[in-house]
Amino acid sequence: MRKLLCLFTLLFSAIWLPAQEFEGSWVMAYMRARQPVFTMIQQDGELSLEDETPEDSTIIQSSGLMVMTAQGKDSAVSYSWDGEEHWFIERLPDMIRFNGSLDSLYGNFDADGRLVLASTLDEVPTEYIFEPLQLRKKQQDLEIINTQWSVLGEADFLTNHKLIFQADSVLTNELDGRAAFGEYYIHPLGKHVALEFVINLPETYMGIIYFTRVTKRRLIGFFYAVIDDENLPRKVPVTLKR
Repeated sequence: MRKLLCLFTLLFSAIWLPAQEFEGSWVMAYMRARQPVFTMIQQDGELSLEDETPEDSTIIQSSGLMVMTAQGKDSAVSYSWDGEEHWFIERLPDMIRFNGSLDSLYGNFDADGRLVLASTLDEVPTEYIFEPLQLRKKQQDLEIINTQWSVLGEADFLTNHKLIFQADSVLTNELDGRAAFGEYYIHPLGKHVALEFVINLPETYMGIIYFTRVTKRRLIGFFYAVIDDENLPRKVPVTLKR
């Protein structure tokens, strides 16, 4: 019995150990910010903020846009909306810390193996949630202006849609013939590439598609669907075919 218990312990440790180490490439799945709620009062016929420290707060979740890759045991490089950044990794007893030239990120792994970090520069408490993923180098440059793509398979709110990319907007055709417009931005992330989009269907949906493979006829990747502030964004695979 003791041997079986020891074997189970070793197997359990072997399963969980990689998730608790910063290795390979990680992508920022989403951000979670806690916004303070202030009380408005009326003074002399005008509305103003009540002079008190807000006790309640609301959580706002939004898409992330960063790829961070380990470079050895003690360093990492990231690509995001701020460009390229190099980090020195400091492992402390109760946290892991990424020290950069402009900012420091600190945090730890959660029970699901995600890396939850915070920034020393944020005025509002914000959590940056990273997930480990195997990203392959893009095979070709992503050129989508004046192109049309079909969404293959189940892809959340993009299912059964065609995406028509124009110079400054994206047009989607719905099943009933109605069309909806949105915006998109292409982000080079080192060896990878991402597509930021906002679409009205008629609800407003937004997300970041991280592409793991780019060819002339097919775009393969995934995104984290941000639907509302109450539900956690969920990872959705997506394949676009021209």
